[in-house]
Amino acid sequence: MQPSPLDLWATQSVLDEIRREQSRALIVLTRVPARARLTAEVVAEMARLQSFIANARLGNRTAYAATIAVGASVADWAMQEEPWCVEAAREIRELSQEVLDFAEDRYARTAS
Repeated sequence: MQPSPLDLWATQSVLDEIRREQSRALIVLTRVPARARLTAEVVAEMARLQSFIANARLGNRTAYAATIAVGASVADWAMQEEPWCVEAAREIRELSQEVLDFAEDRYARTAS
């Protein structure tokens, strides 16, 4: 979700449905501006939703759209040492690991 009041509002009904299904969600902030007071305010409100919030965040970077437009990913271009994709690729790696950890923890909870 984007760190905006409208996205926060829209996310609430999705989280309600997830709870009805007795599952859990990991909220991921996307298109996060580098410096914005609003992001901190939205994160504080998200904490009241009693859901898991990913520590990893995806910045508001043109690298994501630019690489998709040519059928690639930021990881593909970062491997070619394109400097404008390196930070975006790092964000994706961090998020990927966090999602895997979250899924493994969920599996461990349901298996026991």
